[in-house]
Amino acid sequence: MELASSLNTTSANISQQLRLLELGGLVKSEKTSNVDKGKPRVIYSLAGDNAYLIYAGQDFANKKLVSLSNYHKFMMKSWFLDNTEHHMLIPRVYEELQPYLKKIKIVAASSGSGLNLYIVGQKFNLSIEKVRINFVSIEDLKKKSDIVILHGDIE
Repeated sequence: MELASSLNTTSANISQQLRLLELGGLVKSEKTSNVDKGKPRVIYSLAGDNAYLIYAGQDFANKKLVSLSNYHKFMMKSWFLDNTEHHMLIPRVYEELQPYLKKIKIVAASSGSGLNLYIVGQKFNLSIEKVRINFVSIEDLKKKSDIVILHGDIE
């Protein structure tokens, strides 16, 4: 009901759209007992991490729904870095961090004049050419502006 009123539509329309998203594998539903009147009987949530890719170029056009692995999520999040030259460094960053990812709570990046990597978690020796690596606390990371979280969750 909240969603329907927020979008200025009917709850029947919202239910139909959610069922279509469920058929497409984008959301999953969970039935609940209707103990309190007005509370939802079906709870919908995202079915997983997916991306709907659309490529439209002069020589190629296609679209595809892709289920994202941790690697895909890391790479796709890096596309939100402002300096596009740094996008080419990210696969190497991921490769170097791979053995440590279970010990790392958060990996964040910012790209100004250089690529800065901020790591929250256990310290270890790591050096990546053209990348400044900083081990920080979650509190210090929250003070940073213009960062992109590549791995983990800041909340």
